[in-house]
Amino acid sequence: MSQMDSVSILFADIVGFTKMSSNKTAEHLVSLLNDLFGRFDIICQKSGCEKISTLGDCYYCVSGCPEKRPDHALCCVEMGLMMCKAIYEFDEDHNEEVNMRVGVHTGTVLCGIVGTRRFKFDVWSHDVTLANMMESEGRPGRVHISDSTYVLIKDTFEVEAGEEVEEALEQTSFGLELIGNWLSAYLYYPPINQCTLNFLNHRLEENYRNHYVDMDGRDSIATFALPRYSSLCDIIVSFTFFVLMSVACFIGFPISLPWLFVFAISLLLEMAMLLPALGVTCCRHTSMAPFLNRLGRFFAGWVPQHLFGGIIISVPAAAIYANFSCSVFRLKDSSDFYFCLLLVVSIIHYCNFTMLSSWLRAALASIVGIVLVVLLTTGICTQDVGHLTNVTNASSVDAQPEVFSGEHTLKYEVILTMLLLLLLIWFLTREFEISYRLSFHGNVQAALDRQTMQQEKEQADWLLHNIIPEHVSEVLKQTSQYCKNHKDVGVIFAKVVNYDDFYDESFEGGKEYLRVLNEMIGDFEDLFDDPKYKDVEKIKTIGSCLMAASGLNPATRNQNKDPNAHLYALMDFAVDMLKKLDQFNSEIFNFDFEMAIGFNYGEVTAGVIGTTKLLYDIWGDTVNVSSRMYSTGVHGKIQVTEDCAKKLEGMFDFEYRGQIYVKGKGDLNTYILAGKKPDASWE
Repeated sequence: MSQMDSVSILFADIVGFTKMSSNKTAEHLVSLLNDLFGRFDIICQKSGCEKISTLGDCYYCVSGCPEKRPDHALCCVEMGLMMCKAIYEFDEDHNEEVNMRVGVHTGTVLCGIVGTRRFKFDVWSHDVTLANMMESEGRPGRVHISDSTYVLIKDTFEVEAGEEVEEALEQTSFGLELIGNWLSAYLYYPPINQCTLNFLNHRLEENYRNHYVDMDGRDSIATFALPRYSSLCDIIVSFTFFVLMSVACFIGFPISLPWLFVFAISLLLEMAMLLPALGVTCCRHTSMAPFLNRLGRFFAGWVPQHLFGGIIISVPAAAIYANFSCSVFRLKDSSDFYFCLLLVVSIIHYCNFTMLSSWLRAALASIVGIVLVVLLTTGICTQDVGHLTNVTNASSVDAQPEVFSGEHTLKYEVILTMLLLLLLIWFLTREFEISYRLSFHGNVQAALDRQTMQQEKEQADWLLHNIIPEHVSEVLKQTSQYCKNHKDVGVIFAKVVNYDDFYDESFEGGKEYLRVLNEMIGDFEDLFDDPKYKDVEKIKTIGSCLMAASGLNPATRNQNKDPNAHLYALMDFAVDMLKKLDQFNSEIFNFDFEMAIGFNYGEVTAGVIGTTKLLYDIWGDTVNVSSRMYSTGVHGKIQVTEDCAKKLEGMFDFEYRGQIYVKGKGDLNTYILAGKKPDASWE
């Protein structure tokens, strides 16, 4: 709740609406209102105004609230002029004869939300009441403004003097005539440290290092992108690569004891990693599953993963180095080049195991490559003269020494090739880890977005159901419009008739009195939670007046044994409202609020109108008569029509009040509720 100065308020009422709606079906009437109010919504946006609500055929908005703007008065006046023009075009389009009466006033308002359900942003103050009076005292087709608004727009519009509105705090009215991107930032600035490749968010980095530990993945769809399957694929690829390299070594080099020893150890290491990974994936529902899961979680830890992963990924290179032998290179032609070729392939293998840090993989690959470069440059396999002479005599004078002798002409080409390969490995491992980390970050962000979307959906549904009944919102999700005729619907207007007498803007701008009103409305709304009032729903609040109806939801209405149960429930609800008000008065010192309630039943049209701020409302002669019942009623009593008294006499007792003049209906016989019959029961 906040107080705002320099706010212009506009009220607009459709003149001739009752006549227009008298011969229309529900669908046609709601369609016409949607068309007309839709035009007003567009004008409201273009003119810089903020729509507040619609009250039947009345439309009101403000400018300068909730956001301040210096041209608020001009906005509202232009809005009013364009509304008069829009309704003229509406008449031509639909062959109707309705007009617009507009009132504008500038002053101070309190803005905020009152109530806990079916709430809306609203404004209150004496100036709001005055703007409403400017509309009701105006002339059709004209925009009527107070002198406080006139001061702000007199240099822009031509005006003519209007009649003085005595009730409007001696304000003078005037008649107016119209005379004249996130994605790109994410791609180019990933949330990782460019040096270490760690996530900048420490918690995200911790989650990344631990996400392999979740080996179950019960809530995930089984795909190769899951850590469990991704790790298994890396281990299978590593095992397959080791087997291929071992076969190549057995084919290309003679069998030696060191090579057999290294092969046996390497095979055991590979199997020790492969079997648990297969077990965790394939034996999840067996008796071994708990043990395998514990084993899998151990190997999935950040340190064990890098320790054992670094060993496994280096096994092929170690197996190849186990076959290094100068004597073999001398006896078998090109075996030294074959050895270098296998090492080059084994270094490429370090691009596997994307789960490992790129620094670790690149460092291990560099060690393998540097060892080879050292062997090439140091001439570890220096040839003796006798051997070279024998080779010369046996073959040809063009015979080349071994690569590892340090004298081969291709030595530098092999070294350059190795250095370039290592540079490529550093680049690829870095890019692979960046891609993998960004993929993980994207999955985390997607999960957070899904959670946020779900929360926002639940919040949106909650807000929607506070604006529109749930059974109506379900229809709106499938169609763009909702309108329906309902018969025998009960309607009440319950107004705290002396609230305006207590309201005083001299104390904190009236905030304290609105806080009291909010508590009072909240107490009334607590009654809707009672299961016996399942057929009763709040329509809206209009200042200190609460409007409710029963029998609008066919699903709950059809569950009742008695076809009039919803009417009885609404009358019982009205009685409880009076009791709540008495309780409220006893708990709040210095307040003695009084309430008048009007009750009527009959056929109504229910619908949702508007394009920017949807509003669920009901219309019809039943609503109008119910409003007259409270406005002509007795304080602290519930007044009904003669038809209502006859309809409800089986459960309630009534006292005849007499004839009351009701605008548009003439003299009507009215009754006052005396109480509920002792044996009344309809549930």
